[in-house]
Amino acid sequence: TATLPPTPHCRPITPNPHPTAAGFLPAGILDVTVGTAPIAHHGATGIVKDRMDRMSAMGKAMKSIAQMVKSENAFDADAMQDELAKISVHSGDGLTRLFPPGSNDAPSTAKLNIWDSWERFEAFSTELNRQAVNLAAQNIRPTPAQFGKLASTCKGCHEQFRARKQ
Repeated sequence: TATLPPTPHCRPITPNPHPTAAGFLPAGILDVTVGTAPIAHHGATGIVKDRMDRMSAMGKAMKSIAQMVKSENAFDADAMQDELAKISVHSGDGLTRLFPPGSNDAPSTAKLNIWDSWERFEAFSTELNRQAVNLAAQNIRPTPAQFGKLASTCKGCHEQFRARKQ
């Protein structure tokens, strides 16, 4: 799995002033990528907490990228690289290694079918990594379609392998 080198700077993620992406991004994409994961982390320990934290980092990166895609402001290539690097590092092998068999103790929302459909789960993670690396290599503001494809990969994996939060 390809990853981007760490960047020497990270910028704080600001709240989205436009909570929906209606008319600009495919419906529901932003809602799927940005959840309330920190609330669900209560009581998580060990590898479950580690992967929940990493998933939250990817969700925040996706939210930041969505804001940059929608923005009419000047494009900040360094900020985009930072966010894509977070996704790259936490996807591919960086993600799948955090799902050893039997690691679905509460409050994990991982479905048991992850381990029954491991090749499919691994394919989602690999594809997410590939897309993040490719977008970073372009070093341009992603189009809504490019971002939609990235977000759809997250959504597809979540629909198949993450239980709904109670």
